[in-house]
Amino acid sequence: MLDDSIARCRERVAALASDALSRARDDGDLDALLAAVWAIVEEELAAGRPSDSPAPACGPGCATCC
Repeated sequence: MLDDSIARCRERVAALASDALSRARDDGDLDALLAAVWAIVEEELAAGRPSDSPAPACGPGCATCC
């Protein structure tokens, strides 16, 4: 199940990034892309997480796994 979530996330982020980067004109466009990538990652994490599993304590930008 995790492999499906990773593959789906990879495809979604790649498509989003390709489109957004081809149209990016300033830092605001890059900020919007980053926020959209985080939203995709959060959706995929939630979809792959068992319903009785606690949510991670960290937030966006955290580089250390609990």
